[in-house]
Amino acid sequence: MTRGESGFHNRQDSHTRQSDLNNRKLGRVQSHQPRKQPSNNTLSNTTRNQCPECGSMKLWRDGLRYPRSNEGIATQRWLCRGCGYRFSQFKIKVNVGSQIIESPYPQNDLTHDVVSKLSLAFKESVNDIPLSRSKYVTSHERTAVEQGLNILRDYNSTCRVRVSEGEAKNLAKVVEPSKSGLSAAATRTKADVNGYLVIFAAKSELAGLKGRTIECRLNTLKLLMKRGADLLDPENVFKAIDHSKRFDHKTRTILDQEWSDGSKNNTAQAYKSFCNINDINIPKHINFDKWSRQPQKIPWIPLESEIDQLIAGCSRKVATFVQLLKETGVRCGEAWRLKWTDIDSEHGIITFNFPEKGSNPRQFKVSQKLIAMLNSLPKASQKVWGDIQLNQFRKNFMYQRKRITNKLKNPRIDRITLHTLRHFYGTMEYHKTKDILHVQERLGHRSITSTLIYTHLVNFEGDDYHVKTAKSLKEDEELLKAGFEYVTERDGVKIYRKRK
Repeated sequence: MTRGESGFHNRQDSHTRQSDLNNRKLGRVQSHQPRKQPSNNTLSNTTRNQCPECGSMKLWRDGLRYPRSNEGIATQRWLCRGCGYRFSQFKIKVNVGSQIIESPYPQNDLTHDVVSKLSLAFKESVNDIPLSRSKYVTSHERTAVEQGLNILRDYNSTCRVRVSEGEAKNLAKVVEPSKSGLSAAATRTKADVNGYLVIFAAKSELAGLKGRTIECRLNTLKLLMKRGADLLDPENVFKAIDHSKRFDHKTRTILDQEWSDGSKNNTAQAYKSFCNINDINIPKHINFDKWSRQPQKIPWIPLESEIDQLIAGCSRKVATFVQLLKETGVRCGEAWRLKWTDIDSEHGIITFNFPEKGSNPRQFKVSQKLIAMLNSLPKASQKVWGDIQLNQFRKNFMYQRKRITNKLKNPRIDRITLHTLRHFYGTMEYHKTKDILHVQERLGHRSITSTLIYTHLVNFEGDDYHVKTAKSLKEDEELLKAGFEYVTERDGVKIYRKRK
């Protein structure tokens, strides 16, 4: 067998066919239109080619590279047997100092027309080496000049001309695009607005806002951006809020119904905070407090028996959480941060050391029933409710509430939310004490106006009561533990009552 029959040429042809087969497997569809094949002078004489990485002349053919368009000359790819470096048939010689770029295809050479019109000023020239390895490749940021130089038609995709900002300052007049027809809003990129949002989140956290509050405000601002509002233009944002439509998550369509005044007010307050932090001036004729004057709705209060039915049908952890909210009236976030060290089981006292909305830490005397329910929970974490998120727990509560509603055929139970229990506690507390300041302190309200709603919430004058009497101290203790309240004393007998 001769050397020509078993030499490198057959192996190179086999490797070329294997590369074409791999291209078909990867979905690279070959065009059926005939392509111009490289000339014999280009594909032959392998001794003229050497690896630009290590200088070795032991090369394998690595398939053909075709231009993106159907017209053009195919380029032979080579694989170095020594270092494994892949490169093209031809090498572009770039002499930046002399402003010449040489190409092996004079008939298709458009490089001279592009570069000869530019006035480049460099100290040294780079010749016969891959430009990606050159010492002038110093920056990952591409200017308009570099982008213009890197789209040359016969230029290898592995090589890029890199220039610094200082070296390319003489080309500003040639390649800088005109912005005369662009508006200010069009020149603002999405990255600029995202930068303002990052600053807003960071400064909000430094100001002491809770993570949940910051997250809600960011989601609101991103929704405005998604609806087409320019966050850097207050007038544009005001119009977007004023004409915002509701979104139906089931059908994934925007309805022909505007947001409620409460939703518009929350969005406006979030944007006002965004403007204050980023020093964005709001014109005087724009009033984002337009939707703040909304009538206060009277909250819905369930019956105590309905709450007890809900607690009896929930799981152990959910039932304990609902019972805690019923007896203390704290906010969900305050109850969720409760730790085992905040519970005094011996004296039946629970301390909430992580208040929300600027209120002070508070202590509550709770029933032994709640203490027993808390002690029955597993103590696998420092937190009473574990390390899961409150939103996940809330979804679990809603699922169990729906199941109980369907089982008892009582739709009123489905209206009971975790915050409804706070309204229930405030109503019961005012009914027992008739002291609005005491209710304000128990609920942790900063303003008395938030507490005054409970003074005219429900009229209890016509309600029925359970009435009990006690003659001894032991009977007094039992009635008080059962929720009865003292009314009066007649002939040495104490009278207690409890709302049905």
